[in-house]
Amino acid sequence: MRGPAYLIVAEQGGILTPQDIADSVLFLCSSQASNITGAALVADGGFVLG
Repeated sequence: MRGPAYLIVAEQGGILTPQDIADSVLFLCSSQASNITGAALVADGGFVLG
């Protein structure tokens, strides 16, 4: 049974933290993401690639 998403050990060797998700949200809210439209940003540390 899998635990909460923030405790999943990612394939790239780390445990996702609430800060990882917050950093992703801050990026999407920034001007650096002004050209991103209609895309899903997967913040899972590469877990789905494994």
